[in-house]
Amino acid sequence: MNICLVIPTMQRAYNGFEYIQHTLKANQPFMHVFRTFIYAHPEDMDMLPHKYPCIPRVSHQQTICDYGIKPDSYAYWRTHLCMDFVYAMTRAMELDSSSEYFAWIEDDVLFRPNCIEVLQKTIINPLFTWCTGGVGATFLLFKRHTLVEFCKSISQHWFEDKPLDWMFDLIPTKNSYINITGHIGRVSSRTDTVITRIVNI
Repeated sequence: MNICLVIPTMQRAYNGFEYIQHTLKANQPFMHVFRTFIYAHPEDMDMLPHKYPCIPRVSHQQTICDYGIKPDSYAYWRTHLCMDFVYAMTRAMELDSSSEYFAWIEDDVLFRPNCIEVLQKTIINPLFTWCTGGVGATFLLFKRHTLVEFCKSISQHWFEDKPLDWMFDLIPTKNSYINITGHIGRVSSRTDTVITRIVNI
């Protein structure tokens, strides 16, 4: 398989880098099929158990606030996520010119044992496919040209206050949903949010 994987991460107020540390260790048996980038602050990369190239995290605060969105609001958090996705995935495509497929997985998500088998069947001709892992969009897989167009669409619509998974409506042709991940996180990257919908592997 020829898949570039991007994993965004940041320090949680309650448990630091516990999720990304656990995720990288637990997912290690599957990581050989991906070329992996971590989207994080460069100074945080030393906290991770396995060393991968870093796409430096950037702040979109000024741009978002210019639209009147308050930094402590839910709208700010999910708008920042959309902009993070566009920036990180665009940068991954620039850094990896050989991969035909690009995937995004959250830092508190584990692959199921059958993930490689399912992915091998899925990438025969996917434009876009996704997995919720029980909460939101935990794994996204794009063909390169579809990702380019999706990022353009998000850039035109992110200010409409939509979470990333609602943006899927901007993709005209979708593949079927796949079930290859489970969501283990209880503490959101939004500091005042605790997640109760946990899906164990």
